[in-house]
Amino acid sequence: MYNEYDGIEHDYTKKGGVVYSEIMLCENAPKEYQDRQTLWNAVEQIEKSSKAQLVREYEVALPVELSREEQIKLVRDFAKENFVDNGMCVDFSIHDKEDGNPHAHIMLTTRPIEQDNSWGVKQKKEYILDKNGQKQYDKKKQTYKCKTVKTTNWDSKEFLQRSRESWAEKVNQELEKKSLPQRIDHRSLKEQGVDRVPTIHEGGARKLEKRGIKTDRGKINREIKTANGQMQTIDILTKQTQKEIINIREDIEWNKQHEHIAKIERMLPKATEENKNVLLRLQTEMLKTYNIAKRLEPTTASAERTIECDGRKVPYFDYHKDKLIGDISFIRDKIESSLEAIRERAKTAEPQSGFVARRESIMRQEQPKQDAPKIDTAYAEEMARKLSALRSEFVKAMVQSAERTSYQPNPIYERQANEIESISKTISEQSRTIKSLQEERDKLGIFKGREKKELQNKIDNFERLRRSNLDKLGALGVSEPSKADEAVKEKRSMAAQEQNRAKAAMQNRGAKERAEEVKAAFLEAAKQIPADQRQEILDRMGQQKEIPTMGRLQYYQAEAEARRQLDTALKQEAQTRERNRTHDRDRGI
Repeated sequence: MYNEYDGIEHDYTKKGGVVYSEIMLCENAPKEYQDRQTLWNAVEQIEKSSKAQLVREYEVALPVELSREEQIKLVRDFAKENFVDNGMCVDFSIHDKEDGNPHAHIMLTTRPIEQDNSWGVKQKKEYILDKNGQKQYDKKKQTYKCKTVKTTNWDSKEFLQRSRESWAEKVNQELEKKSLPQRIDHRSLKEQGVDRVPTIHEGGARKLEKRGIKTDRGKINREIKTANGQMQTIDILTKQTQKEIINIREDIEWNKQHEHIAKIERMLPKATEENKNVLLRLQTEMLKTYNIAKRLEPTTASAERTIECDGRKVPYFDYHKDKLIGDISFIRDKIESSLEAIRERAKTAEPQSGFVARRESIMRQEQPKQDAPKIDTAYAEEMARKLSALRSEFVKAMVQSAERTSYQPNPIYERQANEIESISKTISEQSRTIKSLQEERDKLGIFKGREKKELQNKIDNFERLRRSNLDKLGALGVSEPSKADEAVKEKRSMAAQEQNRAKAAMQNRGAKERAEEVKAAFLEAAKQIPADQRQEILDRMGQQKEIPTMGRLQYYQAEAEARRQLDTALKQEAQTRERNRTHDRDRGI
């Protein structure tokens, strides 16, 4: 192609890899511009400045999945829509050296073409107007103020961005037509949120690399790929840390609920001794909490989590929901039982009055006076101690049978202790590694820039990992690594308390059966006491009450049950004895 500007003929016939070329003209362009030499010589002639921009170039990679005809049509449609229709002339060529990198060079004119087929101007001057729309005069320069305005937006960032986006859309449309999964993105890696360094274009170096010949460009790309691999690993670890932080926050939310219920359970013994109103308030609160717990739904994060329980894996959400509902139900039962005990105590404390009281008074007056029975003091004392011991054993078993017989320990405390311990150790190791790398970097001379950069990249990577672990530690409630040991100790203590509660609940199993056995022995012993000695022994037994070591209301309730069982048994025994005497008397015995 002959260049009229410098008089040199340029021979491009030996340039390999050019598989297709085409010129596309805008609406006002002369037809003779279809000739490549005519077009670009006209461009040279119109530009007078040595610094003038003659051409604007786009280079686009072509999908290898498309045929040659499809590639040509793709470039042609893209060029027409984005450049030709906007007033530019296009000269594009498709290059393919069969190295797996087909691409197109798209050359664009930089001036608009007027309706008379002449070249237009790239920019023009406009007067600067004041707020009233009048020209502003510069007294110093003795001229009106003006500014330079471009006649097109072809070299703007916005136009470039739209063109890149258009190319991505057209390529993806073609790939979708072929039902291919591949897609391209016009955005930079940074804009996509991808923390990866882009590789450089290798060009002819790729063929040399394939033949086993190492090149500088190939070496740079290998280093970039290695660095990207490290960053991808860090990204994976960072995402994993973020996921773990979400899990930690969910653990904390469950802990709040479990600890709130445990606090109420600890309040119960004191609440039952204060007044009925406290219990009624707790009863209302527990009903509301129970209804909320029943409506709980699993979160996305908890769907994949499990808990090891009795040698099997249980869904995380199901375990904690069941535990919460079970704990609430136990407290509700305890409150109802305590309210019932208060009602029973109120009944027994009421003095008898009215007809019943007068009847008992008359009966006492009408009873024939009998001589006081002769009391065997030693026998009475021994039987009183025996009955008192059996009664105490029965009362304890009764109270114990009303306590938990099962308890789901909260496994979060032990897991948090292990996590805090592990993370704090990792942070310490990372801190030592960072310090060692920094010392190694600082020892390098001023001409070791490349080595320094490599070490700095390692330091940055370790620092990112360290910050991620610090974030995780913070989510666990530990503000700094120096407080990790104290936090581990606290979590382990809470985990031990959970296990102790589970063991105590297991020990309560069978308490109801033990209470029945002791009750039978207690009543049988009472029945064996002679009628004339019974009142004395029962009075002595009443004087040997123990000071309750458990909840007083529960103790009173169990003791009242023991008294009721004893009264019922003795009454039945007396009735049986009276029936037998009546029967013997009727028979004349």
